[in-house]
Parts: sequence; structure tokens; C-alpha cells
Amino acid sequence: RKDLNGETPSIYLITSNRSAGKTFGALDLCLKEFKEQGRMFMLLYRTRDELSGCDTIFRDVLNLHKEYGLEMTSKSTSNGLFYTLFLDGVECGYAVSIRQPDKVKKYSGTFAKVYNIIFDEFMLETGDYIKNEDERLYSVLMTVARGGGAVSRYVRVFLLGNNVSTVNPYFLRFGINDRIKPNTKFIRGDGWICHLATNEYASQEVAKNPISRAFGGNIVEYSTQQKFLL
Repeated sequence: RKDLNGETPSIYLITSNRSAGKTFGALDLCLKEFKEQGRMFMLLYRTRDELSGCDTIFRDVLNLHKEYGLEMTSKSTSNGLFYTLFLDGVECGYAVSIRQPDKVKKYSGTFAKVYNIIFDEFMLETGDYIKNEDERLYSVLMTVARGGGAVSRYVRVFLLGNNVSTVNPYFLRFGINDRIKPNTKFIRGDGWICHLATNEYASQEVAKNPISRAFGGNIVEYSTQQKFLL
């Protein structure tokens, strides 16, 4: 799909009910394109303490698609500023915190082969976003985009989130919150596209869970329908 100007977008915001397969699908794409095309990838997190154990997120994909590889491991780099990821011992990507974009800037050359970028859980139920979070994310993305000798090259960015709140730094930045209508599926902007998806199978399975039946109300509706929690 194209953006508002009929061009290929760089940023894909994808939201849905819980357990709809957003993260699995994005990770699967990253591993597939690394194996077939050598495209390295990057996982983004808000803080450094989230970086430890970043390799575990790939377990489900690797268990299902053993043709990609058998094991993902990670190694702390630059005193924990970011982690380097290895697929069966081969460097394939990085996990980076967006909190300190000025320090990340120094490593633009390291990220020269990164093509796919994933920022999971870009919406938070608690609302505890980093100060000027959208600006920090922009800085990190442009650091990656200037690597490889290019002033600015194309990278593909996936912002993944559950239907938590339309009042988040990214919907506000792109004006998405003002354009959402009932049953809206796609919203296009300049350089970005937002997909508001619903996985019916996941909805049914979550709704049947005894925990969901016990809690009920809007907290369950946001997990099973195209409704935002807040």
C-alpha cells in the first residue's frame, strides 16, 4: 500500500486487538529477509533495562521456521548502549534504546545494513512515555538512515501496538487521532500508513478465556474488538 502521496511509506503503524500476531509477523519478515536478502534489522526499546534478553522474542518464530536458523543470541555492546543480535553466530541485527539518541548517533556506521526496524508496544496502558519520545525516535531512525555512506537512505519501520489509546505521541504527531472513525481500517499520511486491524480468531480465543470472562468490561473489549482501552 502507498502513502497519501502515492509513494512507498517508510513508517507502518499497525494496531489491533491483543494476540493478533503483529509482533510474530514482523519478526518473521525480518528473519526471512535477512536469510534471503541479507537485510539486517533493529529492535527498538524505550530504556536500556529492556534490552537484556532481547533475543528471547524470536523463540516462537524460530521454533516454527527452523529454516531461518536454530538460535538467536545477543551481546551487550558499548557498555550496554545497544545489543548486537546473532542468528546461529552470524551478526544479523541490533536492539537499541531510544532514550539516548545523541549517544546512538556515534554508531550510524555500525547500523549501515539495517533495513527493517521494529518498535513494539508503541502505545502504553500506563502512559509512561519518555519525554519528547517521538523526537527521540526520529533522531534514532535518522541515525540509522544515514549509515552506509548515504546522507539519507530508505529504512522500513514498524510501530506495533494494541488498541490502547488514541492519545499517544505517535497518533498525535501524525494527526491520526483526529482521523479515526468507527470501522476505519487504513489511514494514510505523508511517509506513513496506519493499519487498524482486527484478528477475529484471536478475539474469539481471548474472549473465551476464563480470565477475560471474569474481568469483563472495556478492558476485555479492547483485547477482542477494534476499540481503544483509553
